[in-house]
Amino acid sequence: MPGLPSTAGGGGRILSLRRLWWAAIVLLGVSAGAVGFTIWQLRNDAIGASITETGNIATLLAGQLSRSIQSVDAVLMEVKRSTKGAALETVSGFRAAFGFQDFQESLTEHRNRLPQTFNLAIADRDGNLTVSTAAWPTPAINIADRDYFQEARDHPGNRLVTSIPIRNRIDGSQTIVFAHRLEDPSGDFAGVIFAGVNTRHFEDIYGSVHSVQSLIFTMLKLDGTILVRYPQGQDFAGRRLSVEANRLRTWSRERQGFRVRAQTDGKVRYVSVREMPEYPLFVNISVTEDAALAAWRGRATAIGLGSAILLLCSIHFLIAVTRKVRQLSTSEASLSQKSHQLDTALNNMSQGLCMFDAHHRLVTCNMRYAEMYELGPDATRSGISYGDIVAARLASGSLPVGVESVITGLQDDMSCPDACSIETLADGRVVSVNRQSMSDRGWVEIHQDITSQKRAEAELAHLARYDALTGLANRALFTEKATEALASMRDRGTRFSVLMLDLDRFKSVNDSLGHSVGDLLLKLVAERLQRVASADDTVARFGGDEFAILHGAHRQRSDGAIALASRILAIITEPYDLDGRRVTIGTSIGITYAPKDGVDADVLIKNADLALYKAKADGGNRYRLFEPSMEAEARERQELEDDLRRAIASGEFELHYQTIVDVETQECRCAEVLVRWRHPNRGLLPPGRFVDLAEESGLIVPLGGWILRKACADAATWPAHIKLAVNLAPAQFEHGDLLAVLRSALAQSGLAPERLKLEITETVLLSSEHIPALLREIKSLGVSIVLDDFSIGYSSLKYLQMFPIDEIKIDKSFIQSMTSRVDCAAIVSAIAGLGRSLDIETTAEGVETIEQFVFLRTAGCQLAQGYFFSRPVPLSDLTFDRGPALPNDVKVA
Repeated sequence: MPGLPSTAGGGGRILSLRRLWWAAIVLLGVSAGAVGFTIWQLRNDAIGASITETGNIATLLAGQLSRSIQSVDAVLMEVKRSTKGAALETVSGFRAAFGFQDFQESLTEHRNRLPQTFNLAIADRDGNLTVSTAAWPTPAINIADRDYFQEARDHPGNRLVTSIPIRNRIDGSQTIVFAHRLEDPSGDFAGVIFAGVNTRHFEDIYGSVHSVQSLIFTMLKLDGTILVRYPQGQDFAGRRLSVEANRLRTWSRERQGFRVRAQTDGKVRYVSVREMPEYPLFVNISVTEDAALAAWRGRATAIGLGSAILLLCSIHFLIAVTRKVRQLSTSEASLSQKSHQLDTALNNMSQGLCMFDAHHRLVTCNMRYAEMYELGPDATRSGISYGDIVAARLASGSLPVGVESVITGLQDDMSCPDACSIETLADGRVVSVNRQSMSDRGWVEIHQDITSQKRAEAELAHLARYDALTGLANRALFTEKATEALASMRDRGTRFSVLMLDLDRFKSVNDSLGHSVGDLLLKLVAERLQRVASADDTVARFGGDEFAILHGAHRQRSDGAIALASRILAIITEPYDLDGRRVTIGTSIGITYAPKDGVDADVLIKNADLALYKAKADGGNRYRLFEPSMEAEARERQELEDDLRRAIASGEFELHYQTIVDVETQECRCAEVLVRWRHPNRGLLPPGRFVDLAEESGLIVPLGGWILRKACADAATWPAHIKLAVNLAPAQFEHGDLLAVLRSALAQSGLAPERLKLEITETVLLSSEHIPALLREIKSLGVSIVLDDFSIGYSSLKYLQMFPIDEIKIDKSFIQSMTSRVDCAAIVSAIAGLGRSLDIETTAEGVETIEQFVFLRTAGCQLAQGYFFSRPVPLSDLTFDRGPALPNDVKVA
């Protein structure tokens, strides 16, 4: 405040006193206005920051919850598709289709893919539980009174039905049920398939994303029914909010928070609503007004207290001056003290404050303003012009980016000071500037550093578009970039390509060395891909070991993608050092070109996936260009897979048997089982048409279990000296409870374990660390182990030492060439000699001529099978007669 002037007479003192009063009133009014404006703006900023934070959290949660629900939906649809063709018109037919243990085991495998799911189950049209993964035999439970059952029954279609939280009848926990309607071939309601998810799963997702302090998470249905509310959720589940059905969707689309007074506790809350992608479910994140304004109240109290002190001290000072006008020196000292208090209050604000008069000269500013812009005493002295301050900020480098436009707009700022703006400084800081005019044509400015708030918003935006593990773009950003490239192609003719990559042998690394080593490998792969890609390319990770590259968006060369794929194949196959372990992997690549292979981003990605699948089917570690025929192959393959699921449920398979004879005596010693598929439209299909598909889809596990049980039952009727040989797939060792299935098959059929031989390939021996122990347990039952297709692949002799092998089968490619190629003959003789030395029987596959048979006797091979002795025949045509007699002129050494 200005000092009280010294005058000689009383009239002069009175005049000075009046001037002092007027100056004090003006200054206090300006200060009160500035403080009030500052406090109000801080309040608005605090509320806005809270709404922005709850909106970002709601958006992130909506995406994560949608992906979790989508995984449940995908499994339900997968099981539902497998029911097509089943006789579901009657309750008895329904129970015949699903009410057996094999289907329950298959359903359990689907449930194991969903850690969040408590139970997968199917109920018939009356609501009676037919099969459940929770227990076998299935408990007698009726769900006809459940809301999800009634909704699925009354509303045809494929939409996902969501229940209100209910108490699970198995373990009593709060559960949300997701269900799909099952229909018979005529489209009538046949039952439901549903999955139960503990509400705790959704609360855990929320807890993993953000601290729950002062925030309430609510998951709603479209009609406003509350599914999950956390915390304090038990009393709210199933309640319905008093909102119109379309209001939730409108709030989500506008992405603006709204203010509401809660009926439960009377507190004011700010709420953000976001709709889950692909599902009519919504996420609410709310914060109380008390929590949103907690930090603001502290600041407002400090500012208000300083202002109040200033006001009280100023009034006290003026009263003292009025009463003791003669005590001029004492009044001047008191005035100086009050001015110091005002400076203390202003200088302890967290915001920078400055005030200018009508002539654009600085009236006052606090220390925070000078610190924010590195202004010295000369640049903040009272009376300095606004233009000089801008020049000082220019010299210190604290003007916003685009200095020229700031200086050019200086006059506009001074002529119209009422404004609120966000400025990014050259050093990267972000500052909020609020200008408020005063009645004397001067103005007040409040400057607040909001860098941390903007950085937090940017981090949330980054998480929504980039892969957290590798830092690469995610699927959403990649699709966005592809869409932009398509727009550029239409406008400027620039072509581009999409490469989809999938790592070969990554699963074995991940399973054997652990997920942390697998994550490290994915990071190294990402670095290598970025190294070979150009600066204009977009490299993305879609999840798991699947990557994608958007290549050459501004190039015309059509062979650029092929050259890039060749570089990728070369660099990915180079060895990796993973915490001291040397690992080598490969990759398969599918390539599409725009616009030849699609004019839509999703179509280009889908077609590249088809080409990738073709590359893997051809052996992997190679690239393939998309061809239109791949789409037809994919459709046919999907149709065949759907038929295969139906065939397993309806029992369309039959077993054929091929005999195995003793080379010396030509007597039958064994019969190998071979499966055939009696397809209703395609006829009798050999294993080559469907076994690979069954292995890839996981259906080989239930199919292999059926083959083992049926073959054991058939073999139990054969003569006691005839053994049975059954082929096992690698998936039966990895995903099925093989030992339990084997024991069950032997016990139910009554077949002696010594009469059973299980044929495995080298792939089984390489698949997992637990294989040796499992083979020893099988061996302890009395069952024989046969190493099939020996002499191809790795064919390590160490297998014969590490694993309990009783018999080796020589691959038919060597048998059929041994009479015309010396090297093949030498290999067959060597394997036969090795078997005799190790006391391991050898069996020759694919014997078709008498010359091959004679050579095998000469080489010392003990057993043989092939068309020379018998073709595979149904059980009804199977005989165990002695093999064909040799001509009299055949001499055997």
